[in-house]
Amino acid sequence: MSSPGFAGTWVGDNSPFLTFGTSAAGIVIGFENCEVPPFEVLQTTYTLYGTSSPCAFLEVAAHPDYPQGLAFPNCYADFTPAIGGRLTINPDGTCPPLPVETSTWGRVKALYR
Repeated sequence: MSSPGFAGTWVGDNSPFLTFGTSAAGIVIGFENCEVPPFEVLQTTYTLYGTSSPCAFLEVAAHPDYPQGLAFPNCYADFTPAIGGRLTINPDGTCPPLPVETSTWGRVKALYR
């Protein structure tokens, strides 16, 4: 999802998994095997035209038909919440802060193992 003032146009998506739809309109991604996080799910390409407005952003958001949120099936036939995110474009110091989550150093290191 892009904010007003984002000076870009969605070009396409690339995923090693089966996809239905697009990231611009709403995408569902199918997993054949048990995937253990973290793993890359999707790469999205945009063409940018000039400079975006201050604090414009791209955000990973829930599919319009699945408003319960981002999730992926884990190895136990259950759903695990997925981590979204926001990419702020052209920040100028007035952008709202991004929410953060309390963590430990061990938990952060585990993300990169």
